[in-house]
Amino acid sequence: MELNAPLSQVKIVDFDCGIAGSFCAKLLAELGAQVIKVETTTQGNVCRHIGPRIGSDSEETVSALHLYLNANKKGLKVNLKNSDSIEILSQLMNWGNIVIEDHPPGYMDSISLGYNNISTSNPGLVMTSITSFGQTGPYNQYESSELIVQALSGMLSNNGTEDREPLRFPRYQANFAAGANAAGVTLAALQYSRITGKGQFIDVSIQESVAGFYYSNHSLYTYTGMKSPSRGGKELYRTKDNGWAMPLKGRAEWDNYALFFDAIELLEEKYLTPQGQQLHAQEIQDILSEKILEMNKHDVVQGGQEAGYPFGMVQTLEEVLNCPQVEFRNHFDKVDHPNAGEATYSRLPFKLSSSDLPITTNAPKIGENNEEILRTILNYDNDEIIKLQQDNVI
Repeated sequence: MELNAPLSQVKIVDFDCGIAGSFCAKLLAELGAQVIKVETTTQGNVCRHIGPRIGSDSEETVSALHLYLNANKKGLKVNLKNSDSIEILSQLMNWGNIVIEDHPPGYMDSISLGYNNISTSNPGLVMTSITSFGQTGPYNQYESSELIVQALSGMLSNNGTEDREPLRFPRYQANFAAGANAAGVTLAALQYSRITGKGQFIDVSIQESVAGFYYSNHSLYTYTGMKSPSRGGKELYRTKDNGWAMPLKGRAEWDNYALFFDAIELLEEKYLTPQGQQLHAQEIQDILSEKILEMNKHDVVQGGQEAGYPFGMVQTLEEVLNCPQVEFRNHFDKVDHPNAGEATYSRLPFKLSSSDLPITTNAPKIGENNEEILRTILNYDNDEIIKLQQDNVI
């Protein structure tokens, strides 16, 4: 990573993390931190086994999620069944400024790698722990999953329509939210460590990370007893090309808005006031639905935006990848993998005026950088490395 990257002098141990911890470490790696991904089994980290898998039939397939989460990292594999591996990991954590882990509460202490153990010899260490419900509380030992934390955080309760079951958000949104929160607070703790010399243990709850996104709903309920209604797609309209458009009125004058869609009937007196529009909302939706069904979604958006209306559309993944806005801002990087081929990855969603932050390396193979890490970071010599291999420590 280039020296002008903001975190080029920061050293991080990603300790066998799942999705949330891996995403946290990924964000910091793309900001220039040197990140070592530790894996503790021959089969590799859990993210390696989450589909979809990509690659040709004649070659080893790899998890697309693993490739995304672990680019720009180096890989170390140790055998935790051999007690000598704990010494290697302890040395590595003493080298690091930050350790990120997302194992169940108590696990790190059980293998003598908890914060209290490591901070004795590395007092400036920041250790970030991400768990479903945090280190404390009645749920802290609950078995969990992405769906469970979405449900228990309130995330599902406001998604979908009132007459149907709540809808799950796709893939791993709760884990990604927690990983992003963890990255931010980790940098704050690192700054504190650099000022005071004192590290910290950071306890991140995935449930709380997601619940915090709905602060406005919590305030509404606290002060009024009202629940925010499910949106249910009432602002989405089917278009001629089988897409979806969002023709939001914004601050437009009602008559201009109606005439844009050639909806003369919306100029009837009963629709002209905000009260009338609320009272006859379903009638208005029916009229707009009929008009918009005669238009392509791009025409709705372009025409509306040119007229100064906040119109939008639902883009498919393919359309996002080819969106002129994100192409102009160079948001996606293409990385060539020997087995998976060329893949497109999202870069960080911001630009720094003095730092370019590309994705420079593929996710490591299991233990790909063992010898390099042991030799150049932990100062093992060749004979010591050979013995570790013979003793099945690495």
